[in-house]
Amino acid sequence: MAAWKWKLGRRGKPDSRDDCSIPAEFLCQISGRPMYDPVIISSGQSFDRSSVLACKSLGVAPVQGDGVPLDLSSFFPNTNLKRAILSYYERRNVPPPDPLEFHTACDIVSALVTAPKDGACRLVKSDNYVGVVESTILDSLGSFADSPCSSNRCLSDFESLSSEHDRILAKLRSADICDVEEASVHFRNISHSDRDCRVALCTYKMLVALRSLIISSHQQVQVNSLATLVNLSLEKVNKPKIARSGILPNLIDLLKGSGSDEAREHACAALFSLSIEDDNKAAIGALGGLPPLLQALRSNNRPTRVDSAAALYHLSLVRGNRIKLLKIGAVQILLSMTHLANSSNTNHIEHQHCHYRHMILLVLFNLGQDREGRVTMLDAGVVGHMIGLLRGADMISEVERVAILDVLFQLNSDGQRFRWLVKAAGGGEVLHEIATGSKDGNQKAVKILELIARRKEEEDHVEEDVDWEKLLLD
Repeated sequence: MAAWKWKLGRRGKPDSRDDCSIPAEFLCQISGRPMYDPVIISSGQSFDRSSVLACKSLGVAPVQGDGVPLDLSSFFPNTNLKRAILSYYERRNVPPPDPLEFHTACDIVSALVTAPKDGACRLVKSDNYVGVVESTILDSLGSFADSPCSSNRCLSDFESLSSEHDRILAKLRSADICDVEEASVHFRNISHSDRDCRVALCTYKMLVALRSLIISSHQQVQVNSLATLVNLSLEKVNKPKIARSGILPNLIDLLKGSGSDEAREHACAALFSLSIEDDNKAAIGALGGLPPLLQALRSNNRPTRVDSAAALYHLSLVRGNRIKLLKIGAVQILLSMTHLANSSNTNHIEHQHCHYRHMILLVLFNLGQDREGRVTMLDAGVVGHMIGLLRGADMISEVERVAILDVLFQLNSDGQRFRWLVKAAGGGEVLHEIATGSKDGNQKAVKILELIARRKEEEDHVEEDVDWEKLLLD
């Protein structure tokens, strides 16, 4: 085993921005430019914020490998990717990418729609709803400000909303299944496109009606009602209302397998959306939402897998939920899912799995915040598993590498045992290669190795001070 001694320093002359070979995961697949403000969409892909807003403004969406347009209706910041991009440029002593202006992004998107280029992202007209939600971006961007359904409605508009509420509610309560189905389709459509409708129509009476319909034996009514619930949960003000309406147990039961695959997909999306609200996190855990979300990680449905991982990330921010997850064996399940993601055979699938695996790594990081979590993770072989992922450098992205090093750094606080486990896994050479290399996360690897070396020195110093002969004779 190579010695864990090294010298660190900036090697070579500073690069110019033109000399940088930008990693593919740092480039926006829509604009083709380095991302300034990366965001994650519901299906797990990351794009630059300006590109997403431009696509939404023009009513288009990128097409994934199976020909289905991606859902751009909701997204949230990819802070880890942004940190990795900034670190990449900082280490090369060059300025980070400039923000992509919105009008420039619109020009790029328009050009791709009218004159597609070979190898470029394919864009198509799309108004389809896929499922996953996130409210924080909608609030901060004011993405509906220019729409006819903005918050500056006149009194007659609000009166119209009130009448609409009563009409929909009456049909949802109707004994005629045709009326119920018609109302569920209409409610789903308007709650998808109109922010004011989502706020105005999310009343206790309406939620009670939806609560009964999401367990309906009529599959289309059930699916439409669940999709409507996901739409309503887009608004931050609605999240506590939905949780207090008593609808959480029904969603959890659906996720356990009492509905169709599509129903479980929407139920998982709703739980993800509701888990973002701090006041809902403990309630979802207390009502038994953690075990079915863990099981959903193994779903054959990709949106369900991604949503369940995202929900577990938010829920594991609460200590009580972390303890519950440890008790039901979450660590081993999460590790098995990183193995599953690592076994992809195509670049397209591997790229999708990278986002999924990254979210799982964030859950592991959360579990390691407490002493009992770190002990469980060390017992489960997390150190060796993380070293194995780092050793397969070609199979992980830059963002995943940073997340893996974050997990190891947190486990490093357990001292000598961590050092022995790293040594047993042959991690010294792996960490040394990262620390002296040019990849993202090298500073974190340096800190891990420095702590390991410091603890080894302390251990050697203690052994030298002990008079073993006197101790044994006494």
